[in-house]
Amino acid sequence: NFDAFHSVGAVVGPHIEECTAGYMGDDNVNIRGDYHIVVEGKGNDLFVIARGSMNIQPGDPLEMADLTGALLGRSTAVAVERVRDYPAEKIQKVKRDDLPRMIIWQRCTEVYKVTLDQPLEVKAVSVLCAMNRVGSGYKVINCQLGHNRGRGILAKASDGLIQGNLIERCAMEAIDLSTAIPNWLEASVHENVTVVGNTVRDCKFAWHTSHPETAPVIIKSCRSNLIFKDNTIEYARPSGALWIENLDGGVIQNNKFICKEGGSGGPVTLKNCAHIKQD
Repeated sequence: NFDAFHSVGAVVGPHIEECTAGYMGDDNVNIRGDYHIVVEGKGNDLFVIARGSMNIQPGDPLEMADLTGALLGRSTAVAVERVRDYPAEKIQKVKRDDLPRMIIWQRCTEVYKVTLDQPLEVKAVSVLCAMNRVGSGYKVINCQLGHNRGRGILAKASDGLIQGNLIERCAMEAIDLSTAIPNWLEASVHENVTVVGNTVRDCKFAWHTSHPETAPVIIKSCRSNLIFKDNTIEYARPSGALWIENLDGGVIQNNKFICKEGGSGGPVTLKNCAHIKQD
């Protein structure tokens, strides 16, 4: 028993309202798409190792990012074709040198040529995602979540609403809006997310390698327009209640941060952020 609810590649984001989930082996809610590994580019063609099944289709809007999630460019898929004679040594080099920590290499066996409407320059191994297949437009409203070894809400899509939820006793983050490129190739970097009126209690009491920061709410992959208001977060670790990175434009207002024990410094940490309205 792993995630209670796991959405992969949805064109229309899921709406999860007034649900209860707990005591499962991993996350309560996970909403995501797939990143595929870009090995090289030739003109308008990208040669891509698929994350399991290739889900990019002609006409899909694409984003290419580096292995940190930074945007490298946008294009549109024109054609997608399986490549059966791609040199195995090139794949092995990527495994050895670029993504040695990735957990799911056993699923990444097929190479495709993705033809674009305009070329994207490939300077190093990067990742590619169909931005219409990540679950954008999702809602998680008025749910009771927690009591699990993973996270409460793990979401990697745009135009999302997380509202009025009670999240308690998650061993990892209560809310995590971050990609998982090095380990799981879960997409994508996103924007326009509202997190409002949630209550977080007694979360992030276990350490894990993806986020050594000890805050119960971590947001590393929301590119712009985050609204984080009217939330109540209890925390008891040194890095505070809310950790945000790489955000350009957002609002952090009228939240209640309750330090129970062992906290030091402020409740909110902002790294590489700009244009944030904060009270």
